[in-house]
Amino acid sequence: MSAPLDDLVLVGIGGGGSRFVAETVARGIPGIRAIAFDSDASSPPDGVEFHPLGVARLEGRGTGGDTVKGRAAAQDDADLVRNAVGPARLAVVAVSLGGGFGSGAAPDILKAMRDRGVTTLCLATSPFALEGADRDSLARRQLPLVQTAADATAVITMDSLFAGAADEPLPAAFGRAASAMADVLSLFWVLLARPGFISVGVERMLAIIAASGGRLRVGVASAEGEDRAVRAVDSLFASPMLGTESRIDGAGTVQLGVLAGNDLRLSELSAISDSFRRHLPAGCTLSFGTVLDDALAGSVKLVGLFFDSVIKEETEEPRDRIVSAGHPARRPARKDPLARDAQGGRFRGSEGTIYEGQDLDVPTFQRRNLPIDK
Repeated sequence: MSAPLDDLVLVGIGGGGSRFVAETVARGIPGIRAIAFDSDASSPPDGVEFHPLGVARLEGRGTGGDTVKGRAAAQDDADLVRNAVGPARLAVVAVSLGGGFGSGAAPDILKAMRDRGVTTLCLATSPFALEGADRDSLARRQLPLVQTAADATAVITMDSLFAGAADEPLPAAFGRAASAMADVLSLFWVLLARPGFISVGVERMLAIIAASGGRLRVGVASAEGEDRAVRAVDSLFASPMLGTESRIDGAGTVQLGVLAGNDLRLSELSAISDSFRRHLPAGCTLSFGTVLDDALAGSVKLVGLFFDSVIKEETEEPRDRIVSAGHPARRPARKDPLARDAQGGRFRGSEGTIYEGQDLDVPTFQRRNLPIDK
């Protein structure tokens, strides 16, 4: 049985996240519900329910790369965010870190959705290497705040989405990156929203997120023709988006989605399972979901969500922690082996000062979500 459409929503934050969502909607997936938040109202994304934030403060303009303005805009219109997501129970969120609005507003937008009782799975992209050290440093500083505010976070480098496009003209290369991200979002939506031979659905995903360490990696792949099942698995583990095999050693649970035409054979499903398990670390749990679609005849598409193992720490929850009504208690922050490349010191040549999951190089008002006086 498919998920009620109100249970699931696709959310884009900032210019980059909104473009990813718009590209996904352009795929023509039936029933997709997508919304976007940005401070710049000059070019709303096509086909997406768009909500400009901080209009009273920024008058529909961008933040000029200022994360404080982005955060203030999100705080100004937190009620608008909560109302926009409506009755959704799971939000798949896309945001590009390294800019002003997306980096600054994402933690507060995620928190507003959490306050509404919405579980959030955030796909956050880090900047291209060619964009320079300043944007990379900004992304590194904001990532811990995003990870704390979201229920689960996957970090995807823009360079991995860009893989194989180095010799293409710039517009085509950027288009390939947006298309690769849309592949992730659209496959994820279909897996959760459509009925399948082995269903996943929102309920199952909520349970997996609740039991996970809150960190994950995402990989997608496809193959056609002879031996397509095994070749799709090999392509997924070779995906630049996922990284090298050693990077998934910390995975405790993997949700694998198999999308194919009605010509998918049981023997192929068994081959996918056997081949996939050979790549996984000992003790990792593999969970399947399949969706059959006539439009995919002749091909097999895979989307893998590699959730980090839960790491128990000898730390107590802060006594003054506020838990939103109707939302489960937040887990303590924990070290993140799946996103360690995104961590680092705020100051050049230094390691990040991380204490009990908090980056002490980040200003206190940001780490503690303290309101900004207008």
